[in-house]
Amino acid sequence: MGLNLNVADIELSEGYDNKLLPPGDYLCQLERATDEADLISRAGDKYSRINLMFRILEGDYANKVIFHTPIYDHSLAEVDEKKALAVQIGCEFLKRYHIAANCEGEIDVPSLLTGGACNIKLKVRKGGIKDASTGEKYEDTNNVVGVAAAKAVLLLSKPSRLAGWCFLTRVRFFGASFMDVPRILSRPDPRFQGSR
Repeated sequence: MGLNLNVADIELSEGYDNKLLPPGDYLCQLERATDEADLISRAGDKYSRINLMFRILEGDYANKVIFHTPIYDHSLAEVDEKKALAVQIGCEFLKRYHIAANCEGEIDVPSLLTGGACNIKLKVRKGGIKDASTGEKYEDTNNVVGVAAAKAVLLLSKPSRLAGWCFLTRVRFFGASFMDVPRILSRPDPRFQGSR
């Protein structure tokens, strides 16, 4: 049986809204990563991307989500500079996230989900003209423009506000000594299955 819902049975929660978040840095946890390989654009070009959903962990916007969809492959990347730039930006974001969140292994969906909390930098991108003949415009949108490692002090000072599994990770600060800091996961790490 496919989708078949009675609209009257669905209550809308107060928490959902699609209002823009103000520009800034947000402490987040990656909750979902969905690989979409070999998609076809309207122009008939083949490309691959990954849908990422980050949950904000604290502050006025705690529990809101940030979506980001970096492109990591495009059939025209070798002949089209714009497509090549989109692939470069997407791959660089994935590498920066992989490092900032202290992920393990190669860059793939399972390894991305092993990462800890990180700071996601947002800006607001102004909408432009969608269709000049009708005057229809794109709406303003949030745009992820960066990712950085979460500050260890923040993780150590407010662990009770961060949901998920926590274990210690050895981190090198400023090339000096090592320090153990909590690593926050929103889902169980397979290495610790059954060890609650």
